[in-house]
Amino acid sequence: MSNANRTPSPSERARADAVQQVMELDGVAAVFPPTLAVVKSLATRSSAPHDSLRLSGGRGATEASIDIAVTAGQPASDIAAAVQDLVHAVLTGHGIETSSVAVTVLEHGPNPVTGNEAQSTERAPLPDTEVGA
Repeated sequence: MSNANRTPSPSERARADAVQQVMELDGVAAVFPPTLAVVKSLATRSSAPHDSLRLSGGRGATEASIDIAVTAGQPASDIAAAVQDLVHAVLTGHGIETSSVAVTVLEHGPNPVTGNEAQSTERAPLPDTEVGA
């Protein structure tokens, strides 16, 4: 069975939905694929958009993580908090309970008004925020 004709799993559909909604969030300049997705692409195996949102754990302790770029001039911590809330809400809507959502802000993207790149880059992940507690 070809990968193109395969029906996505419920988890893949949930992750794809969350990534799509994060990409539409004001202040998010990009959502980065993790290293494994980049390796897949280099190996001529396409990576799916849902690969950008990783889920780990099990038995009621699912953890989600995503890497984003924030539009220059936007408060990275506020955007990251909005992404955490959005990912948690979308996954919950798909029946996936998360114990935490980690958002890593890798860099600032171009300013949509000027097109200039931001001068500073944030690389440290934000602390995990427990959601729903």
